[in-house]
Amino acid sequence: MPSLLRVGLSLTAFLVAPALVGVVNLSRATTEQRAPSPLRTSEARPPAPTLDPAKPTVAVVLGADVSEVADVLAPYAVFAASGRFNVVTVAPDATPVVLTGGLDLLPHFSLAALDRAVPGGPAVIVIPNIPTIRAEQNRSLLSWLRARGKTDTSLLLSICTGADALAETGLLDGRQATAHWGDLGWLSKKHPRVKWVRGERYVDEGRIVSSAGLLSGIDASLHVLARLTSREEAMRTARALNYPGARFLDDPRMTPYRLAPSDAITLLNAAFLWDRPTYGVALRDGMDELTLAALFDTYAASSAARLATTAPSASGVTSRYGLRLLPRFDSARSHFPALTLEGLGFPFDRALTDLAARQDVPTARFAARRLEYRFGPTDLRGRGWSGKAVYRPLLLGVLAALGVWALDPLVRRRGNRRVRSPNQRARVS
Repeated sequence: MPSLLRVGLSLTAFLVAPALVGVVNLSRATTEQRAPSPLRTSEARPPAPTLDPAKPTVAVVLGADVSEVADVLAPYAVFAASGRFNVVTVAPDATPVVLTGGLDLLPHFSLAALDRAVPGGPAVIVIPNIPTIRAEQNRSLLSWLRARGKTDTSLLLSICTGADALAETGLLDGRQATAHWGDLGWLSKKHPRVKWVRGERYVDEGRIVSSAGLLSGIDASLHVLARLTSREEAMRTARALNYPGARFLDDPRMTPYRLAPSDAITLLNAAFLWDRPTYGVALRDGMDELTLAALFDTYAASSAARLATTAPSASGVTSRYGLRLLPRFDSARSHFPALTLEGLGFPFDRALTDLAARQDVPTARFAARRLEYRFGPTDLRGRGWSGKAVYRPLLLGVLAALGVWALDPLVRRRGNRRVRSPNQRARVS
């Protein structure tokens, strides 16, 4: 094999081998984020919550299969903590659904059941990011949102890339809206009739309010709470949740994020940390929704670890504000190392600090950027870039390149045999 060709093939192998492995593992990581539970409850579902007729209702929408965990749990916690609303979850069918990272819950209502329970429609409809919103199983949800958007009774609040669902219905055409900073590029191409806005925690267009990424949904929810009740009520709720970002009630502007080279850490984690640990998250009655969101949207979302929910019964537990959470494993038969968030304060502060210590600081910093969390801990302590995430692709590339060099003598010998064979046959004849 000519030297120049051998160098070219070696370089190609050096680049292609880790890329192929990375693509396969990235696909697996995405599937893990959305995989349905292996353990489903066979027991009778609890009755739907009784709605207080004196309170308006907030309905947090869930996709038929998967929804973004913080987009669901954070607004749910805000409105529930205020004590001023009936707060429920609703999905196309009242069957178990998945929140990203592997947290399963049982919706309070199906769309049809909620329409019967609240004939006039919810006062607020919260729309999280639903990655499969255009799939067949979510078609009824889009139709329901479109119909609710044409009434004057419901305020629509999209969280993060939940704006994609609203844009898909046409309700955002000609309006300003925002979404996660990492998705605004493709959203502007997918929905060119929407006036997409960067650099604001939320955009208020009257009956439609949209939030930027993830924890911006807390700010948007507090803003809606202030609109429907009072600023004092919103501030009280922020304090009750230990949320440090209440200043965005007065001014939603922020410096927009852009992709940076350091953001590659999350791709490297997903692609090359195939042996990342699995931690057990023990579900219990009264568990805090924001704590769960902090665990699943830092560890699992950054591909630093896999999380496995456990409980004594497949029928699950009831969270602090009434969500029915279903485990994936029986706690009596599982032996995962436990992952908990201890201490006071805002749960995401503790989660990011713990993530930096257990995994690495770059992963924790990207997690904060992805979450749009502008008040996270600044003194993160831990190692630098994960060695495995860096040396594994390099090692795969080197081994592939060496393989090309090792094959060269074999190719040469085989070629020489082919050249000699006609001469040998000629001498025999």
